[in-house]
Amino acid sequence: MPISTTGNKPRRGNRLGPLSRQSGFTLLELLFVLVIVGLSGALVINNIGRLASRSSEMSQVDNVVRELKRARVQAILSGLPNRVELQYAAGTIVPARQGQAPLRLPARYAIQANDAAGLPIEAQGIVFYPDGSATQALFLLSTPSYGSYEIRVHGLSGRVESHPVAAS
Repeated sequence: MPISTTGNKPRRGNRLGPLSRQSGFTLLELLFVLVIVGLSGALVINNIGRLASRSSEMSQVDNVVRELKRARVQAILSGLPNRVELQYAAGTIVPARQGQAPLRLPARYAIQANDAAGLPIEAQGIVFYPDGSATQALFLLSTPSYGSYEIRVHGLSGRVESHPVAAS
């Protein structure tokens, strides 16, 4: 059988002819992807801002708890009672020891407590004793964005705790 030289060669189209398919993305597909990337980037930046704000507020709550715990430790180590004055209206925690600066909360924060009749208290003293106990106290620290935190000083143990208060 003779072999044909012109017979069964596969056909090849031009590079731009109807038989070839160009690969790549259309302008519309690229724009769609850019819009999705831009929206997700905006959401991430928004959440980072919220986290930074939340972190700042938790730092203020931690500062109040830390100041009360420091007063308790000083009473235990010195063997003398240590008094801390909570000035609710001014948003200030004033240690009774000389040489210690008061802790002032930023303007948008508030500390508040009520007496047994439910009336607001202007100021309250908490005394930490050398055996670790303290006068019992309970007050709220309100933050600008994320609600309130209940700060409790247990009388028998002198333990200082903070818990978020559910919004009502």
